[in-house]
Amino acid sequence: MSKDHNLIEDLMTAGARIADAARKVIAETEGTDPASVEIRIPVIAPGLRVVVEAGPSVSAANAVQTANLKAGGKPKMRHADAVRRAAELLVQEAATIMECSTKPGSTDDWDGNAAEKQSYDEMMEVADALLRGGAK
Repeated sequence: MSKDHNLIEDLMTAGARIADAARKVIAETEGTDPASVEIRIPVIAPGLRVVVEAGPSVSAANAVQTANLKAGGKPKMRHADAVRRAAELLVQEAATIMECSTKPGSTDDWDGNAAEKQSYDEMMEVADALLRGGAK
């Protein structure tokens, strides 16, 4: 057990060093606060992939996962309900994008907002796939 534990510690140390090096480069080249930047670095080897992720969203996800594990790790919602709710949220967000990006009173005149139209279409496609079970 301690040998495996040491391997995990080595992996975590290496990941932290990689993230720290990336933060240093960001600070030096972009002049941005590296603590506010999301970092995602895939490390790929034959038959293996390890992804180093760091940033505010990773910290938040880690806190949620840790709290869930301490609470027994059971999800608060059934998977099917979560999928349905995710689809509903996507449809709501897509409707907001449409409302803000189309001419008043229109649902098909995107008034030159191609990126917003693309986001809307993608959200609706994903929501439809979630509700119907996706392509088989």
